[in-house]
Amino acid sequence: MTPAQLRSLCLKLSGAEETFPFGPETSVFKVGGKMFALSALKQKPLKVSVKCEPELGEQLRGTYDEIEPGYHLNKRHWLT
Repeated sequence: MTPAQLRSLCLKLSGAEETFPFGPETSVFKVGGKMFALSALKQKPLKVSVKCEPELGEQLRGTYDEIEPGYHLNKRHWLT
């Protein structure tokens, strides 16, 4: 996935907006003022952190080696 594709996918959600509360290098995607994803879109390789239900997060981390607990985020609710 390219940075442009990630941005487009996130902004397709109803009411989604892109903000930059952590500086111009980190895109933060929100719905209703609540974060659901963030990414340094110029970072290579591209990584994205997403919020999810804790049980789903455990399942995904156990299934895919590439999925890790959220980097600098609440490890219970975020995946990177």
